Amino acid sequence: QGGAGGENAEGAGDKEKEKRKRKRKNKPKWKKPKINTYVYVQGLPLDTTEAEVAEFFAKFGVLRPDESDGKTPKIKLYRDEAGQLKGDGRICFLKEGSIPLCLQLADGADFREGSHPLKVQPATFSMKGDTFVERETAEEKKKRSKAIVALKKKERALDWGADDGVDDGRGLRIVILKHMFKWEELAKDPNATLTLQFEIETEVKKIGEFEKVTIFERNPEGVVAVKFKQAPAAEECISVMNGRFFGGQQIACDFWDGETNYVVKETEEEEQKRLEAYGDWLEAQNSDHDEEDGQGGQDMDDDSD
Repeated sequence: QGGAGGENAEGAGDKEKEKRKRKRKNKPKWKKPKINTYVYVQGLPLDTTEAEVAEFFAKFGVLRPDESDGKTPKIKLYRDEAGQLKGDGRICFLKEGSIPLCLQLADGADFREGSHPLKVQPATFSMKGDTFVERETAEEKKKRSKAIVALKKKERALDWGADDGVDDGRGLRIVILKHMFKWEELAKDPNATLTLQFEIETEVKKIGEFEKVTIFERNPEGVVAVKFKQAPAAEECISVMNGRFFGGQQIACDFWDGETNYVVKETEEEEQKRLEAYGDWLEAQNSDHDEEDGQGGQDMDDDSD
């Protein structure tokens, strides 16, 4: 019996070791981001705002929108314990390729004309403390991505300009551009739609003030709607854009007919695949939920968000 008791004790010990091993294996680990699209900036005015910083750095590339709403540029201005700005911050670009241009042109440049020269460098990330605490699980991130996608879908359905009709008394202001993209190419890259949006807004801004640019992502004709503030700008857009080549395709541009709905609905299976892909993309990003960034020995705890 003594031998049997020893074997039972040994077996229990092995089970406990295996249990601890599985626990260590499943424990969340901090991972250094493979792609860094953040820059760290010093020398900002103490009265600046996120909007002013966004306007300055948008000259060097598309700023990545925050995952919380899919719109607001992902910018963090650091504050002291009293809540006052410290003059440094972190800006996130959509693509890694924007970083070299930003470093070349923004480092040493005046933030405001004749004042506040900036020091700009790539942001660095490190784990805070000795233990990584996961602030958001993969499932929570996927739920968050689903909420963002649903919000974008609602905005696209209700607020692309069609609610005003063809002519609200200010003339024809909604322009439809076809062959602006190929859906299969947008579907491959979560960043592609944001990049396309930036490119189109940059072009139409040269023509006149606009209220909204809407990309109908799943439309097989690659349709984009632009709602201008004034009718003359819409007319000029048609004159400039119709027949022009964009992304290897010839654009067809005309006024909206007041009836056609360019929204293409997706099946539940397609939506599920897209949500999973977007959730995976969110997980791969170096967001405030996963990391602490450190620069120049300063404390950059993200808990203040």
